[in-house]
Amino acid sequence: MIILLTMIVAGSITLNAAGLLRSVAMEGLQALAFDSTRSTSREVAGAIKFGKTDLITAVFADLEKRAADKLTSAVAFDAKITPKAQGGEIDEAQMKRTTDLAGKAIASGKVEVAENGLLIASPAVFGEKGDVTGVVVTQWSSAELEAKSQAQLIRVVWLAAIILCTLLVAAAWFLHRTLSVPLKSIASIGRRVAEGDLTEVAPRRGSDEIAQLHQTICEMVESLRDVVGNVALAIDGVSEGSSAIATSSTELSGSATVQSSATEQVSAAVEEMTANIQHSAENAAQTEKIAAQSALDAQKSGQVVAEAMEAMTRIAERISVVQEIARQTDLLALNAAVEAARAGENGRGFAVVAAEVRKLAEKSQSSASEISGLAGQTLRLAQLAGEMLHRLVPAIQQTAELVTGLSANARELSIGTSQIASAIQSLDRVTQQNTAASESLSSSAVELSSQAEQVRATIGYFHLTPSANARDGGLTTDLQTATA
Repeated sequence: MIILLTMIVAGSITLNAAGLLRSVAMEGLQALAFDSTRSTSREVAGAIKFGKTDLITAVFADLEKRAADKLTSAVAFDAKITPKAQGGEIDEAQMKRTTDLAGKAIASGKVEVAENGLLIASPAVFGEKGDVTGVVVTQWSSAELEAKSQAQLIRVVWLAAIILCTLLVAAAWFLHRTLSVPLKSIASIGRRVAEGDLTEVAPRRGSDEIAQLHQTICEMVESLRDVVGNVALAIDGVSEGSSAIATSSTELSGSATVQSSATEQVSAAVEEMTANIQHSAENAAQTEKIAAQSALDAQKSGQVVAEAMEAMTRIAERISVVQEIARQTDLLALNAAVEAARAGENGRGFAVVAAEVRKLAEKSQSSASEISGLAGQTLRLAQLAGEMLHRLVPAIQQTAELVTGLSANARELSIGTSQIASAIQSLDRVTQQNTAASESLSSSAVELSSQAEQVRATIGYFHLTPSANARDGGLTTDLQTATA
């Protein structure tokens, strides 16, 4: 790849150099054509004005001699663009281009250039006044220049090829000394590492990139040797730890099983106690309702007795009124009898009526007295019942309050036992999970111990000391030496 890039760069430089040489030669030819055309137009300005074609032809011949093969043709025109003299061969098409460029030079009064600077028309200025008497048009050829450029290009290519071959040989020798030999040494180290040989390797002196790579590989081998030794020691610790974990997890599994059985018994007992407490709470709630209803009935009975006492009082008052009416009626009947006696025979019938009215009044008064006595007795009994109910209602209310407190305590106790039962069930689930986890831990510890043995067998492939070059040594002797 490097050789290919070198060849590409060298070819590019060669081509650029050849192009530069051709460009410089072309610029030189253009400058020569420009200067020669201008100087020739000055020489033949008078000859064009006075029509001396022989002089013009002589000047053109001298120009062809000096320009060698570079000048193809030269034509002199007067101010009317009429050809006066011609040097060299020129065809019809070239003559037309020459005539057109001459017309431009006459019109502008300046030098006109065409065809990449190889067709030049220079006005012929005569006299101090600078009168334009005509124009000289020259045609130049770059064939000779191209041939010389081609020859130079061939020489440059050959020179570049020789230099490139020399450089390639030197580069191959240098690469062999600086890359091939050190890389073979690095490959040898890599091959030994691939075979499991991690014995110490001598670092290579130097400060270049290959030496640094060699030093890095040596450091990597040393680090790998340390890592393998540490891994072996860690595997021993892992194996011992996994055995201890397996033993502890087995004991933990047995303890968790016993704890799970005890938790299940406690859970059953708590559930039975919770059911009894809930039944007691329900009975207490029912008793609370009955006590509250009894207190309410007692209050209503007290109100009824009070209303009865009030009614009896009103009845007694009404009986007193009836007694008074009976007494007044008796007095009226007595007065009527007295008046009937005074009236004699005429008042006898009235006296009989008065006597009957008096009897009725006396019976009414007697009945009213009996009713008054009964009403008084009933009133005393009602008062006694009211006093008893008045004393009984607070006791019933206090009983209802006590029953309410008992019911509330029973409910709180029921809630507490429910929470205890839920906690015990959660504990039971956790215990069962611990049992399963301990069993899983035990199996994982066994698996870890098995994998540690596999890793020990795997890293046994590497040899850490020079004495372990035999392929059957494993890590037993090497690790003892590394540990020491």
